[in-house]
Amino acid sequence: MGLAGATLVLAGKSWSVLWASIVLLVGAFVHARDNFTCTVIVLAAVGIGWAAIEGSPPVQGFVAVVLAWWMLFGGVRQLQGMGLGVSGSDAANLSRFTWIPAILWVALFWFVALLCLLVGGRRLLGV
Repeated sequence: MGLAGATLVLAGKSWSVLWASIVLLVGAFVHARDNFTCTVIVLAAVGIGWAAIEGSPPVQGFVAVVLAWWMLFGGVRQLQGMGLGVSGSDAANLSRFTWIPAILWVALFWFVALLCLLVGGRRLLGV
């Protein structure tokens, strides 16, 4: 999602990144379990919605860039807790259903996350 956001920002479609983020926040709200999480999601959606509707183009661009960086780093951050021995992890489930060992799935996840961070970061920085 971060790479897609960076590509949209580069194409000048910051507004699309903002609305896609709101759609993702609605999905997160549906899966939220406690009141604090619901409150944070609603506040984030209201802030992003305000930027999308009332914000000037520089404000929309800034919020879209921040969201793209957040998703790029979030993809890498999510993998830090992934353990090979954890029975409920994605890598363990995939290794159970395929002939590919969990260590290769974890390596693939890390490769994709770091590649997206590198490519998306270069696009956002204009390098």
